[in-house]
Formats: sequence, C-alpha cells, structure tokens
Amino acid sequence: MKIRRTRIALPLALSLLLISSCSGTDSATPTVPKGDAVSVTEITSPEVDPETEDTPESVVPEVPEAPEDEFVLGDETPRDPKGRPFLSQGDEGDDVVAMQRRLIELGSRVDDSGIYDDATLAAVLTFQKSQGLVTDGIVGTKTWRALDAPKPAAVTPTTLAPQTTGDGAAIPAVEPPTNDPAESNDSNVTGAIVVLASQKAILFAGSKPVAEFPVSSGRNGLTPTGTFKVQSKSSRTVSNSDYSIGMKWMTRFNGGIGFHGIPVKNGVPLATPLGQRPVSAGCIRMADADAKAVFDRLPIGASVVVR
Repeated sequence: MKIRRTRIALPLALSLLLISSCSGTDSATPTVPKGDAVSVTEITSPEVDPETEDTPESVVPEVPEAPEDEFVLGDETPRDPKGRPFLSQGDEGDDVVAMQRRLIELGSRVDDSGIYDDATLAAVLTFQKSQGLVTDGIVGTKTWRALDAPKPAAVTPTTLAPQTTGDGAAIPAVEPPTNDPAESNDSNVTGAIVVLASQKAILFAGSKPVAEFPVSSGRNGLTPTGTFKVQSKSSRTVSNSDYSIGMKWMTRFNGGIGFHGIPVKNGVPLATPLGQRPVSAGCIRMADADAKAVFDRLPIGASVVVR
C-alpha cells in the first residue's frame, strides 16, 4: 500500500485548535485498515517572521517635576515668588550679597563678598539643616522663605563643663541679690541671644527683640555655645584668676560665664573692642550701662542662647 501525503497550510489559530482537540489523553489512537489506500493530511502552520511579530511600544517615563529648591532646565534662571533668583555655588552678584547679609544677621560666619564660595555653601547647608530643609546648597523658594522668616533652631545644650579660669570664672564679691532686679522692675524680657559671629547680644520679650548691645565674647572659642539659663547675679565681682580685676553687673548663665561690664585692673579699664572681636576669657563683656540693663531686665531662670 502506498501512502500519499498532501501538505495543506492552515491558519495558526485553526492549527492549534485541531492539535489540541487531538492531543487529549482519552482519545483512541486511529488505526489504518489494511489494504485500503489512505490519504494522510499533514497539517502545518505558517512560520512566524520574528521581524513582523507584534511587540509592545517603547514606554517613555514621565519627566518628574523638579522640587521647588532645584534648578529646572531651561533658558531662564528660576525665581521665587518675590522674583529672587535661585542661587547655587559659583554664583555672583547682588542677590548673593543679599543672601550672605541675611545669613550674617542670623549668626552665620560668612563675608558679604557677593561670591557664593565654599564658606557660603557651608553656611547655607547648616541653615537648611536647622530649618528642616533639603541640604542641597541651592537657595530656592523654600530656602529664601526660611531666610525671610526662620523657624527657631533647636539648639542642643553644650556638654562642656563650666569655665573655671580667666575672667569667665568671676566669683561673687557679694551674695546674689535676694530679689531679682528684673522682678522689681517688672521686666517683660524673657530671654537673650548672643550672636558670636556679629559680636552682639539681643534681649527678647517672647519672640520680639527689645534691645541690642555690642559685646566682646571669649577669644579662641572660650565662650561655650548652647542654651543656658540665668543662674545668679552680682552687682560687683572679681576675676578668679586675678583678684585685682573687678567687674560690675555680673549676670551668670553657665557657671562663672556671664554678662558683665568692662573689667578694670588697678583702676584702668581693660581694652575691649565691643562689637568688633572677642577678647575675653569666656564671659560676655559689655559697656557698663548695657551690662546694668541686662542685670536689671533679664530675670533669673531666663533662657540665654549662645550661637
């Protein structure tokens, strides 16, 4: 017997249907009767050209919107709602000067050079961190806004031990007053801030500044930074390191460290460049009249922040 084979091309879907219907496990295997000529049809499916096979289109990811404090690609420098340009390291000009001067007002140690240099970058990063902002060094909308109205920075109290030498350890020549002068004067002052970078002290009533004084703090970083409280007062005191040095209007906030008038040795006031540079052994030197104002108005227990 001769078997004749005929090749028939069928659509792919129909081929699969026929194959699946014949591949069940319960189907009986067909038999070919002997002696009869049988035409066997071989079913093939057309070959799939891989070049014409359907493929999903390329997915283009959406371009994310840049945060407010990041530069956006474009022809113009982005600006904040007040029209101030975003600033980053390497920029120069009047806007950089304005930003630097504001940082100086807030206690940063930078120059108003008009150049966004490494020192300015360090000051911006420190400020951004204190305000809970992204520390990227870019002065954008959020950073400009924080410079305008900064949130009070959380200051960690110093872990340094109170000073025990130099005029910063002035000991009382008389006992602290029984009644705080600030109470008898019915002062509304609630705290003070000493800004080392600009050598000034500011008295506050709540969040409102009510008085500002030029000072001279401890040389070589002898004035510890942190948050303290007024501990005691003495109208007259002397230096623990040299009893011949006397001072008026001592208001202590960290052991022997405190505000006081210009020290006098053998009747001669010690040279003190108030508002210019630090020269003391840790205390905050002030003009006598200013030291008395602090003595009279800043109550015991009031907060003193040195930054």
